[in-house]
Amino acid sequence: QTLVKYLEFVANDNESALQSTGFDLRRDAVRGDHAETLVAPEGLKLKRGVLGGQVDVRVNRLLGAGSYEAEIAQGDPNVEDNWHHALTSTSSMHMLLRDLPAAQTFWVRVRGINTAGAGLWSEPASIMVV
Repeated sequence: QTLVKYLEFVANDNESALQSTGFDLRRDAVRGDHAETLVAPEGLKLKRGVLGGQVDVRVNRLLGAGSYEAEIAQGDPNVEDNWHHALTSTSSMHMLLRDLPAAQTFWVRVRGINTAGAGLWSEPASIMVV
């Protein structure tokens, strides 16, 4: 790393001089400022987990999503105050809600997140926890 810093210093922003060193040139990171808000994920599926109090949550992968957020609600899913953050995951296929009380019905919704921020929520689905 010391040699690389020295070569950059000596080349003084001369790209052809840097190319002659034999090292791969560093590329500027592409910023995601142009990213668009993600659409709502489709294919929300809920199934009971292996252990009691667990719900396995899956949605179709969203192109451009770096992570996914799941929220749960009890009661009317149309009341925004009923929704609470449940988990954040980097996978659309491996989201496991845990420690939910048995014999109660929960609503779940998921959205993707990218550099533009949080996307639109999926249609909610409900499941009774056992």
